[in-house]
Amino acid sequence: MADTSGETGPLASSTSIRALGPIPGVEYLDSVAVDSEGVVCVGALKQGGISCFHPDGRYWFIKAPDDFITNVCFGGEDMRDVWITAGATGKLFKGRWPDPGLPIPYYA
Repeated sequence: MADTSGETGPLASSTSIRALGPIPGVEYLDSVAVDSEGVVCVGALKQGGISCFHPDGRYWFIKAPDDFITNVCFGGEDMRDVWITAGATGKLFKGRWPDPGLPIPYYA
């Protein structure tokens, strides 16, 4: 069972930390969501979309209809609904993701 105490554990040593991949060009990243395949999905503030990092090192970018994506999360019955908040327009976008997202430890 996952620890839901809200306490952080010890930091990993710097030798155990590795980058999942470089981002082409300059980008500013915001929130993070992870899908069931281990893909780290990050809101991209400059390009306006989702930067995706696969554990095997692959990187891809999904353009969103806004230039300032601030948040990404998964939901729905099958956890394949992806919700994206758009900072430039103040809109909330909903789409479908190919793999289910992992649930967050705390939600309403």
